[in-house]
Amino acid sequence: MNLRQKLLVPLLALSLALGAYLHLLWIPHSLQLAERAHVQMVERHLDSVVESLLPLLLGNLLADIHGNLGPLQRKNPEWVGLRLVDHHGRQLYPLLDKAPLVLAGDGASRILLRRPIHYLGTEHGQLEVLVDLREFRAAALARHHELLMLQLGMLLAVTLALALILEFAVIRPARRLAVASAALARRHFHVALPAAGSGEIGSLVGSFAAMRRDLEAYHADLQHEIEVRKRAEASLRDQQEHLEELVAARTRELADAQGQLLQSEKMASIGQLAAGVAHEINNPVGFVTSNLGTLKEYVGTLLELAEACRAGQADEAAFRRLEFDYIRDDVVALLRESQEGLDRVKKIVANLKSFSHVGESEWLEADLNAGVESALSVAWHELKYKTEVVREYGTLPPVPCIAAQINQVVLNLLVNAAQAIETQGRITVRTGCDDAWAWIEVADTGRGMPPDVQKRIFDPFFTTKPVGQGTGLGLSISYDIVRKHGGRIDVHSVPGEGSTFRIWLPLAGQPPATA
Repeated sequence: MNLRQKLLVPLLALSLALGAYLHLLWIPHSLQLAERAHVQMVERHLDSVVESLLPLLLGNLLADIHGNLGPLQRKNPEWVGLRLVDHHGRQLYPLLDKAPLVLAGDGASRILLRRPIHYLGTEHGQLEVLVDLREFRAAALARHHELLMLQLGMLLAVTLALALILEFAVIRPARRLAVASAALARRHFHVALPAAGSGEIGSLVGSFAAMRRDLEAYHADLQHEIEVRKRAEASLRDQQEHLEELVAARTRELADAQGQLLQSEKMASIGQLAAGVAHEINNPVGFVTSNLGTLKEYVGTLLELAEACRAGQADEAAFRRLEFDYIRDDVVALLRESQEGLDRVKKIVANLKSFSHVGESEWLEADLNAGVESALSVAWHELKYKTEVVREYGTLPPVPCIAAQINQVVLNLLVNAAQAIETQGRITVRTGCDDAWAWIEVADTGRGMPPDVQKRIFDPFFTTKPVGQGTGLGLSISYDIVRKHGGRIDVHSVPGEGSTFRIWLPLAGQPPATA
C-alpha cells in the first residue's frame, strides 16, 4: 500500500462512517426531537385555545364556541379530531345533533391530546384533540433527507479538498523524496527535490537536502580514500611480491645451508668413524695380501715342479723335496681364508652403501630394521670395544621415509650412546610399531643427562663434549630430519643411569610439501 492509499483510505473510511452515522443515528434522533418539539408546540397552541374558550364556556356561548373551533380545525388539518365537553361530560363540540364523537389515538401516528378547562380551581370542561403526525413526519423526513444530502455533499467536498491538499502538500513531495532517496542509493546526487516550504514537509525536504549534501561530500571523500587505498594496496602488493621473492631466495639459501650442514655433520660422523671402518677393512685386506705373497711362492714352486714333470725329470723325491703335499693342503686353506677376508670387505662396503643409500634422496618405503643394522655395522668399531649391543627388533611394515637420513639419525644416536659410556656398558636397540607409528629406540647405560641439559640437547651448536669432539649439530639435525618426516624424538635420561632416545615415524609417511 502506497502513501496515497495510506492517507486517502482512512479519510474515505471516516467519511463513510460519518455518513452512516448521519443516516442511521442522527436522522432518527433528529426526527424524534422534531416530533417532540412539534407536539409541544401543539400543546402550547391548545393552552392558548383553552384560555380563549374559558369565557365563552362560562357564558355558555355555544355559537361563539363553534365559530372559533370550526375555523381552528380547518386551519390545522393535522387535527383530524376535535371535541369539547363540559364538566358533566356533555359534548359541546361538534354539534349535539350529530353522533357523539369518540377520539382515540393509536400510539403510533395519531396521538390524543387533552386539556382541562379550569376556573378558580374548578374544572368546567375539557378540550380533546386527535393529532395525525404522518404528514408532519413525511415533511420532516424530506427536510432531513435534504439536509443529509447537503451534509454529505459538504462532507464529500471537504474530503476531496483534503485529498487534494494531501496530494499536493504531502503525497507528491513524499513521492519526489522517495525518488530522490532511490537515486541517492544509486549515488545520484543531483535529482530535483520538491520546493522546501513551511511546515513539516518543508522541514523534511530541508533535512533531506542537507543530508544529501553531507552524503555527497562523504562520498567524494570516500572515493578519494578508496583511490588512496588502491594505490597503497598496489604498493603493498609490489612490496609483498618483492618480500616473497626475498623470502623465497632466503629460503633457498637456508635450505642450501641446511643441506650443507647436514652433509657436513654426515661427513663429520663418517670422518669420526673412518678410522674404525678403515681398520675393519684393513684387517681382512692385510691377511689377504699376506696370503697372496705365500700363494705367489707356492705358485713358483708348483710351476717348477710342473716344468720338471714336463721334462720327465720329476720323481717322488722331487715332490717330497718341494713339500708338494703341504703346499696342496695350505693352498686350499689360504684360498678359503682369502675368500673370507674379501667377503668381510664386501659386507662392510655393502653396509656402508646401505647406510648412505647412494642415489636415493626421495621418499621410498624402507625396512627400518635393515637400516638400523647397517648403522650398527658402520658404528661397530666405535661400539665393540666397550659396549655390549643388544638387539630387540620388532616386526615392522615398510615405512615411507628417506632412508639415508633416518640411518644418519640412528648413527648419531649410536655414536652418542657409545661416547656416553666411559668404560664398559650396554646399548639396547629396539624397534616396534602400533597402528599409526613405527619407532626406533636407542638406550644406553652411560652417564645420563640432568634436566637442564635435556632441555638444550636439540639446540644447534649445543654440546657437552670436549672441544674438537663434537660440532653440536648432530642432535639438532637429527631432530629436524625426524620433524620433517612428520615424527618426533622422545628423550628420557637419569644422571648416572643412562639415556633413552625414541624416534617416532608415522606409518602413513609425511612427505614434504611441494612449492
